[in-house]
Formats: sequence, C-alpha cells, structure tokens
Amino acid sequence: MKMKSLKHIIFILLMFVFSLYSGHAQENLSISEIKLLMQKYKYKDALLIANQALESDSLNTEIYLLKGIALKESFNYSEAIKSLKKGLLIDETNVFLLAELANLYKITSDNQSAYETYSKLLLLDSENITFKIQMANTLLASDAAASAKKIYLELLGNEMENSYLLSQAGLCYSETNVFDSAIYFNRKALEVNPNSIVLLTRLANLFIKTKNYQEGLQLTESFRQLDSTQKEVNKWCGYFYYLNKQYEPAIARFGQYNNQCGIGESSKFVNKYLGLSLYRLEQFQEAAHYFSEVYNADSTDSEVCFYLGVCHCRTFSPDTGLYFLSKTLNLITPENSFLAMIYSETGDAYNAKKETEKATEYIFKAYLTDSLNRVRMFKLAYQYDYEMDDRKTALAYYKKYLALVPEAKSNPESIGISYKDFATKRIKDIGKNISIANRKQIVKP
Repeated sequence: MKMKSLKHIIFILLMFVFSLYSGHAQENLSISEIKLLMQKYKYKDALLIANQALESDSLNTEIYLLKGIALKESFNYSEAIKSLKKGLLIDETNVFLLAELANLYKITSDNQSAYETYSKLLLLDSENITFKIQMANTLLASDAAASAKKIYLELLGNEMENSYLLSQAGLCYSETNVFDSAIYFNRKALEVNPNSIVLLTRLANLFIKTKNYQEGLQLTESFRQLDSTQKEVNKWCGYFYYLNKQYEPAIARFGQYNNQCGIGESSKFVNKYLGLSLYRLEQFQEAAHYFSEVYNADSTDSEVCFYLGVCHCRTFSPDTGLYFLSKTLNLITPENSFLAMIYSETGDAYNAKKETEKATEYIFKAYLTDSLNRVRMFKLAYQYDYEMDDRKTALAYYKKYLALVPEAKSNPESIGISYKDFATKRIKDIGKNISIANRKQIVKP
C-alpha cells in the first residue's frame, strides 16, 4: 500500500516537472517563432502569436517587448506604448522595455516622456553612452540646446574623433546663435567624415547666415576636389559664386547640377539662381527660360515673377512682361483689409509705448487704406479724442462714422456700449464744450 502511494506521488511530481518543462519549451517556441516572423517583416502574424502566448502567460516581459516592437514596426505607436508599459508593470527596471519605450516617445515627439524615460535608464546604467547621447538628442529636440551641449561636450572628452558628437555639438551652438563655435565643430566633424553632404550643407548655411561667402566658396570647391559626383555640392558652390558676384562660374556650377539630375528632376532653387546669374550678365532670353521653369513649378515667388516680367520686356515682349509685372504687384501687395489690420496693430503697439503721434500716424494709415470700414473710422476718432486731445478732429471723424452706421437698432460694434451710442454721446459732449469755449471767447474783454 505504501509502495503504491509512493509511486503515485512520484508520478504526480514527474507530471508536474514535465508540465513545467513543456510550458517553458512552448514559451521558447513562441518567442522563437515571433522573432522569426519579425525577421521576415511578417508583423501581423507575429502579433497573432504574441497575443496567443500572452493568453497563457501574461507575465512574460519578453513577449510584451516583442509585441511592442512589432506594433512599432507596424506604425501602431499608441498600442506599442501600451504593450511596453504592461511589461514594465511586471518589471519596472527592464532596460530593454524602457529603451524601446523611450524610442517610441521620441518617434511620437513626446519629448517630456522621452526625457523622463532616459532619466530612469541612466539611473540604472549611468555610464551608458548610448543613453547619454539619446538624452542629449531629446534635450536638443526640446529646445534645450544648452543642456544638450553639455552632454555632447562631456562625451567628446573621450571621443574627440566622433563625427556625430562633433556635429551635434555644432548644432547646439548653431541653435544658441554662437555661430563661430558652430562652424568650428562642424568643420571638425567634416574633417573626420569628409564626404558628408549633410555636414557640408550645415556649414554652407552657417556661412550664409554669417555672410562669409568667400569661405563658403572655398569650402564647396574643396569638397568638389574630393567628390564632385554629389550634385548638392554643385548647387552650394554655384550659390556661393553667385553671392560673390562671380556669375559665369555660378552658371557653370548650376549647369553641372542640372546635368546630374535625372529625367524630370529639377531644383527650383538652382533654376532661380541660374536665371538670376544669367540676368546679371544681361542674357535675358536664356534667363527667361529658367525663370519660366521656376514659375511653372511655383507661381507665388514674387521675385521670380518680377525678373521674368523684366526679361520679357527686355526681349521685345512688353505685353507678356507687363502681365508678369502686374502679377508681381498682386503678389507683394496684400489685400487692403489685411494691410489696414497691420497698420492698426502697429498703431496699437505704439500706443502701448506711449508714442501717441507715431500711433496716430499708423491708425490714420489704416483708415486711409480701408476708408469704408466703420471700425477703422471710429478708432481714428477715438485716437484723436483720447490719445491726442484733438477734439475738433475727433468730432469730424465721429460724424463720418455715424454717417456710415445703418439705422438698425442693433449695433454689434461695441466697447461696453455700442460704438454708435458712444459716438453720439461724444459728438454732443465735444460740441457742448466747443460751444462753451466759444462763448467764453466772445465775452472776453
């Protein structure tokens, strides 16, 4: 009897061990299958198996991680974040889950959450260079360039030849308008990575900002000596020749850029400045060709529209030229109502500074620009009345305002009371005061 009981206990234990082993084996099989499917970019199938696996084992953090990655690769970012957070409820110190979560926050531009997550990662592994760089990148994306710069410079202490760190430090200096340092670090980065068109472009923009066109020209020509196959360098080189008023080599470089373009490919920027270079050399017909290319791609560029018109006028096509010159005026001159709004807001700003004469000048311009607008007229009357103490002029404009106000009882224009009632009252008060002043002058001995 005892022997039977012992055998029964051993059998149960064996079955328990076997069930644990088979369960663990099944988990490993599921994880391997998910990974294999993800390697083949079959994320939908991988998610199906991950969900089935979690039904039988809801505490497996690796499956939550894989599910989160599969959802991320399927561009389902919100669900990916949920999956990773569920895994972190089980193990809040899981570095893999935290790193993927931080990356997702960056992708979705939730920089505050990314910063908090990288902070947790650095508490767990304070010397991890990748986490430090990602923290700095998050700070830079959050307009905290000064804080990001400190991290990049600290890391550069050990890796002075790291092109990425040098360029990111340069970007921080650029964001904080320290352009000489920005140029220095980007130059250093380009020395390490001399074929980087991204670094060349950054430096080109910095030389344009600082109006250091000659140095920009030297940079781009030096780059061309190393690699002239990248058409972007010919674009920048041509532009620096143009800015240095060297129009013939500018035309040559822009032409090289166009020759490197594929069929149907073109650059509005290149064609515009190629046209301008030809225009400066009075080659108006050739210039018109390139201006037309740009105009057909973007008819809102007022500068291109103007020069296209001038080229037509100077090549005996005045009617076509006049069309483009008229269109230029329409492009650069805003609607009267909008222009009046600009003048009016400028006037308000001068009033806030207690510069009443300047304010009146702009409020008067607003009235002249949009003279049938009742509010503009009322505002001008009010300005003369309360800011300039010129009651007679205020009276004239209050009367003009009332002449335009409809007879209807309701008047939506108001400053506590309706403009109409206010103007009527001020006309009476000013008229009464003027009358009293006139009587005093009559009885004066």
